[in-house]
Amino acid sequence: MALSRPGDRPGEWQVPMPRQAGPEEWSEWLGRYEEEVAATGQPLMTEEQVVSRFGRNVQMVPLKVKGAGGPPLWAVHHAARGVKAVEAWLQAEGFTVRRAAREEELREIAASLPTPGHLPDLIVGERHAFFVEVRRTSVTSAGRYSRLTGAGELSLTQERVQSFQQVEDATGMPVFVLFLDEPLRRAYGNWLSELVAPRSVAQGRGRDVVDYPLVRRDRQRGGEVVCFPYPAAFRPLGSVASARSFRLRRDRSSEDIRLSGHPDF
Repeated sequence: MALSRPGDRPGEWQVPMPRQAGPEEWSEWLGRYEEEVAATGQPLMTEEQVVSRFGRNVQMVPLKVKGAGGPPLWAVHHAARGVKAVEAWLQAEGFTVRRAAREEELREIAASLPTPGHLPDLIVGERHAFFVEVRRTSVTSAGRYSRLTGAGELSLTQERVQSFQQVEDATGMPVFVLFLDEPLRRAYGNWLSELVAPRSVAQGRGRDVVDYPLVRRDRQRGGEVVCFPYPAAFRPLGSVASARSFRLRRDRSSEDIRLSGHPDF
């Protein structure tokens, strides 16, 4: 029996997607659905492939022939290119790198997370392996960045922080959160345990002391986010050059992202 069903709006479908899919896999499956719906008017062949591979570990998301439900398709592609660039960079530096979403032994953990599928993006190393989560965003877009002092805030959603902490507890492998900041042309990050560690930072014209981590309500993301002070809570890793400068270009079909430097985790 097909799980897919027509949505509430013309041209919209509800289709099953794997819960533990990373951004690149989201992009791949949504692309297959779009092509099939555009060609046949229904997504049944792709659905059969998804269900046969992922079984009951799927979720229903809205899909349109032009644009897709779940994370917006442009955001999925945007994130996937960042993960791919970091993967290539670390491999070129001699690290062993694997995609966490493709590891069979992590699927049960992924299904138990507060938000299923919120595994970090990469597993780096063998004997002393750790996770790397790639965030392609800029401190300059948070609205609390001062170009005069070079200080600001970066954040993760509360659900993502909780998921990563649960992954650390279940696997014994720490999570490193890596930010690709293209406007500032920098790659930086830190271990999750360091990011959430209490610290007090002087900010603003009056140099008021702010205690971190700080929880804020984020209307755009529809929930609470955990904020960390930049640059106080972060360590530099390398430099970034890409086709994206200061504005997200949603209409670009490809972007060349180059990372340089020798990452010291």
